[in-house]
Amino acid sequence: MIDILRKIFYITFVIHFTLNVMAKIKSPVYSKLLSMGETLGEAWNIFTRRFDLIIAIIFLFSLPGFVFSLLLTFVSVPEWLQILLLFIFSFLPLIVHLSIMSLAKSEIDGNEISFGEALRRAFPAFWHILIFGFLMGVIIFIFIAVLSLVPIFLVLFFFPLVYFGIQWQFYVQAILFKKARLFDSLLCSRALVKGRWWQVFGRSLVYGLIGAGASLSFVLFFSIFSSITHSNFETVFSVFIPIFSLLVGAFFVLLQTVFFLNFDADVCRLNWSEKQSNENSF
Repeated sequence: MIDILRKIFYITFVIHFTLNVMAKIKSPVYSKLLSMGETLGEAWNIFTRRFDLIIAIIFLFSLPGFVFSLLLTFVSVPEWLQILLLFIFSFLPLIVHLSIMSLAKSEIDGNEISFGEALRRAFPAFWHILIFGFLMGVIIFIFIAVLSLVPIFLVLFFFPLVYFGIQWQFYVQAILFKKARLFDSLLCSRALVKGRWWQVFGRSLVYGLIGAGASLSFVLFFSIFSSITHSNFETVFSVFIPIFSLLVGAFFVLLQTVFFLNFDADVCRLNWSEKQSNENSF
């Protein structure tokens, strides 16, 4: 009886493992280099498929800060407490983004992920990214402070800032998914962008314009609807704009994750093909 149960368990495990592998192979993210439209479509599919979990993550970590901001208009709070709480709440969006990235990768891999598991995967990378972000912020602040003494240098600093910003665009994903150390994550991101900087820059620019266009369209819709109906939607507007902004942000976190995983898989394919060509030449 024990042998039969052991065999059933083994067969079940093999089937489950095979299905997961097949899901990865079938995923267009891993099988080819996606176009911009295909990348957007893949991110949208994940967004709609796991909308409930995305909403839960957003509300758990974003709602406290939003509620606190509203309370400040009605309740008198000591200034030091305001600064402390706002400082704490400012880090919560990072946990949201990392959790949504973990969710995206699990969906692309063909695996189910729970609310708790998404959060559990986010926290180890949180501290590394927080420390690295702080260090980079200090360095950039010092550079701007020094270069601002000569305005022309400050203008020229913009170009290397954009260049390295694109080069290091994927460092967060490298820390989260590849467990890379702080500076190794920069090298990993640079390796993905190498040889296609303009492609990454162009895609990032287009994605940013789409996000800005979606937000602007939402604002214009409320404004036009309010003027036509002669209604005052200020309260509704003040509530829905932050929620809509959070949803747009969540979608673009998914988009960035698909972008990274697709480029990473493409680089692996290119490296493998190059290795095979070198072996065949000998």
